[in-house]
Order: sequence, then structure tokens, then C-alpha cells
Amino acid sequence: MDRSSQTLVKVAKALGDPTRLELLRRISSAGEMCCKDLVALAERFGAVARLTDVSPACPAFAGDPLVERLRERTGARVEPKQAWTDVARLAAAGVPAVNFGPGATAQAHQQGEWVELAALPRAYRALERFLRR
Repeated sequence: MDRSSQTLVKVAKALGDPTRLELLRRISSAGEMCCKDLVALAERFGAVARLTDVSPACPAFAGDPLVERLRERTGARVEPKQAWTDVARLAAAGVPAVNFGPGATAQAHQQGEWVELAALPRAYRALERFLRR
């Protein structure tokens, strides 16, 4: 498989049917080639790859004025997202987008996801600082 795609295999698990595998994968701008590689790999083993949701990775937008303002006023780090989120869809449409909010990234979208109550007012105050003139 193409190493330049910077592939991160996040989850691969059987779904009750031993012939079915769900693979969540983060891909870079070389995404189209990665999809072709995945289909070819499946075919090589006599399987069929059905790609159901293909979306690009999202850049950090560190140079965008609003992202810089968010960083300055909240102290948030600006870095590429290490998992796929809907900000990638916005980025693909030309809208600079970020993930920002309370909680630990490791908890996001997991069964039993939780956020410390003290993190809620901290996030609120950070967004308030961002929005003030």
C-alpha cells in the first residue's frame, strides 16, 4: 500500500460475520490512490471492498486569521487532527474549520464517552474570549 498516504489504521474489528471487516482509515491528500489500493488489496484476496464514506483529511489552517485568533485568545494548540471529523468536509468546501471543545480526544466518539464537568465552563470561557472584540 502507498506509504505516502500516511495511512493510520484506527479500528479493524469483526462485526459478527467472520467474512466482514470494518476498517476506519484516515488518509491524506493522496486519498484517491489509497482507495484504489484498498480495493486492489481486497481483490487480491478474493474479497470485495465497499467504500461507504470517503473523506479527505483536514489541514490545521494555522495561517487563517480566525484560527490564529482562537489560538491567541484560548491558548489552544493548532495541529492536524489525528482522526477524521466533519471539519474535513468543511475544509473540502473551502471553509477553514477546527475541532475545539471540552474533553479528552481519546474519549471522543467512544462508547461511554464522558467529559469532566469542570471542563464545560473552561471551554465556555475560552469561546467567550474568542468571540469578544
